[in-house]
Amino acid sequence: MDVQILIFVVALSFGSAYSQSCYQCASISSNNQELNIPSSQTGYSSCDDDNLQTVDCSAQGGCLKIDYSFQYNVDTVGAVSTGVVLRDCGANLNRCESATEAQLNAQKAIINSMLPDGTEFVSGSGNACVCSGNLCNGAPGLSISITALLASLLVSYIVIKW
Repeated sequence: MDVQILIFVVALSFGSAYSQSCYQCASISSNNQELNIPSSQTGYSSCDDDNLQTVDCSAQGGCLKIDYSFQYNVDTVGAVSTGVVLRDCGANLNRCESATEAQLNAQKAIINSMLPDGTEFVSGSGNACVCSGNLCNGAPGLSISITALLASLLVSYIVIKW
């Protein structure tokens, strides 16, 4: 009986095909209702929806999640804060890069050259992460792979039988 359980666990640990699924959405929020950009204008569904869209990212091998906040001075409005979240396909890596306020401030002239007249970049910060797990670009939370789950069940079974 013990050998059958071990064979079952090992068989489940090896998949014949791997499909990389990732969430795909975008959300742009602002503290000024006149400047809110609907997610539909970005070409993505909203990350605020309960029913997030998933896409096959097997070709890229990983997922991407970008989460930034920016502050601007807009001539006709005043101070404006925005938040940007983007989830999509990405590289097959497990790495996060942060852009601190100081790093973005060092690029202030370049950023302002790309903005429309009357809009000035003040500051910003955020993270861009790529990951290789299935649906790994979702909201932070506890997740466990089927292999880790089965291994922990097997160890528990062995400890109980011991």
